[in-house]
Amino acid sequence: MRSVFDPHRWGESFANLAAGWRSFWFTPADPLVLGVQRIAAGLVLIYVVAVSTPLLPSLYAPDGLMDHKTANLFRLENPITLPSEGWDPPEGSIPPLTAQEAERERQGFRTLERMPPILRPERENKQDPANDPYWLRWGVGPQFVYDEGTVQFSPYFHLRELRWMQFVHGCGLLVAVLFTLGFCTRVTSVLAWVYALSLIHRALFAAFGMDTMLAISLFYLMVSPSGARLSVDRLVQRFRRARYALHHPEVVVPMDIEPSVAANVALRLFQVHFCIIYINSGMSKLQGAAWWNGEAIWQTLANYEFTPVRFDLYTQLLTFLTSSLPLWHLTLFAGSLFTIVLEIGLPFLIWYPRWRPLVLMGSVMLHTGIAMTMGMTSFSLMMLVMLGAFLPAAPIRRLLDRLLRGSRTYTLLVNVREGVGDRLAAVMRAIDLGGQVTVLDVSSLPADECPPKLPAPLLTAPTGQVYRGYALVERLARSLRLLWPLGLLTQIPGVGLFAVKDRSFDPHLVHDKELAKAVEK
Repeated sequence: MRSVFDPHRWGESFANLAAGWRSFWFTPADPLVLGVQRIAAGLVLIYVVAVSTPLLPSLYAPDGLMDHKTANLFRLENPITLPSEGWDPPEGSIPPLTAQEAERERQGFRTLERMPPILRPERENKQDPANDPYWLRWGVGPQFVYDEGTVQFSPYFHLRELRWMQFVHGCGLLVAVLFTLGFCTRVTSVLAWVYALSLIHRALFAAFGMDTMLAISLFYLMVSPSGARLSVDRLVQRFRRARYALHHPEVVVPMDIEPSVAANVALRLFQVHFCIIYINSGMSKLQGAAWWNGEAIWQTLANYEFTPVRFDLYTQLLTFLTSSLPLWHLTLFAGSLFTIVLEIGLPFLIWYPRWRPLVLMGSVMLHTGIAMTMGMTSFSLMMLVMLGAFLPAAPIRRLLDRLLRGSRTYTLLVNVREGVGDRLAAVMRAIDLGGQVTVLDVSSLPADECPPKLPAPLLTAPTGQVYRGYALVERLARSLRLLWPLGLLTQIPGVGLFAVKDRSFDPHLVHDKELAKAVEK
């Protein structure tokens, strides 16, 4: 029997712990989940920027709800004091206040016996502190504070004219759209995070949980390869690789994205931060009696400022709930118990594969209920975006494959050697994620099978129909799932007047009978 103090046993335990730590953080992961989170967070950012457009004069103008002077005072002078070095002194150890000291404390001043030590004697006002504007404004002298101001930045601290504010706001909306699409993600992700913080810092009095979750999510998406999948950057990369492979058929060019350590680190940061938020929220609820007796749930359900009590159906539901005292108590107790157990238990249970689906479903139910009963839709969406970091990539990949898989297949004829349709072929290989289009380079065929001439790219259907020009683009746009916006554009009346009508291949389409026979073959 091995001893408890066996060094080999402890060595094996530390080795297993180190191996588990490396596996947890540094195992390569598919960045597909980060792509889904980028799109979801980008849509929320677009929504926030769009709905704040009419509020520009109120939230960010120099004479808004918090004018520039007040905002700059908080930004530049906000006192930062050090925490106490020990426990509060026992009762009675400090002499009672005199009438003059009591009057000064009533006016917002603290006596020197109750002030922290002087940290910056050069800022001390040797005259009467009552004449010090800083002391009058903040209730503490500048000599007692550790630092002043907060680290905040925003162009709205400096903009004075509404037209320039609208211009910056429009640029922010453009950045949010490009970030959502995944265009130049390395740049637009940074700009999206910076602009989101700019909105929060200038209107800090109006910020709430959604702004915090949005800033956290955008930061992790900024430092992660969030544009590696489901992005315009990915399509551009596939186009470049496909074109290189067409001109260098002897080289094997991989088209898939390899799992990366950076993606796994970003996902783990999302997951750990989400667990910290949840357990802090759950533990803080235990400190008050409102969550022990169920009063917090009732305050949530019956708060006119948040809940939809203005609707008769919701009011009738609350009336029915209060008509029965046992039902009322049961509902409030069940809601409080469900919330506290979920928020405290999720950070521990979600790491077990057996419990993960259950706690994920519970979290979705919780935030759906918050969105419906409190109207905090954007906050709930951002919490679900962070919760998405726990989703496995395999089911998402299967769902995307099913959505992008088309029912019809085509063959695209190009001549890479003569530069006929090589760009179109590369585009098709880039955007054809469902494998509907087979690119055939006629210059690589044997001499007896190679058509003598290919004046333009041709698209052949299994039915024998052949398309070129606008008809080719129209057929691809209506068939490939990734081109559905372009396919909708081709449905507009009048656009089809510029197209060659769909018809079976004939010499009038290519004006070359020999080529017609080769294509039919």
